[in-house]
Amino acid sequence: MKKISTLFAVTALAMAVMPIMATQVTAQSLSHSTIVATDHSMRSSKLIGMPVYNGEGKEIGTIADIMVKGDASEPAVVLSLSAGAGGSARMVAVPMSHIVLKNDKATMQAGKTELAAMPSWQFQGLMGGGG
Repeated sequence: MKKISTLFAVTALAMAVMPIMATQVTAQSLSHSTIVATDHSMRSSKLIGMPVYNGEGKEIGTIADIMVKGDASEPAVVLSLSAGAGGSARMVAVPMSHIVLKNDKATMQAGKTELAAMPSWQFQGLMGGGG
């Protein structure tokens, strides 16, 4: 019985320490980022104007803005697509989760067909500017 209690205690301790170790590794790997903070929050001022690349490393456009709703929904990234990316030069909105940041480089897994199929997006109903 004593061996089972010891085994249980060691297992519980290991499980308690694992998230701390994982957090430290993640925090260390992000410590050199100018965009993503150690708590995984992102600086929108550094994202706006950033080029976005497809999976092949070709630039498909730039981040024009980030739209945040007043509820708990995911922010939308407004992309200004280049003419060659998905037909004509235009803007589209995609959920923030579609943009992947790695080494402060933004990528999105979308080919010409997917980009061409996305509906165009316009800044509407904004007072005092907004594109």
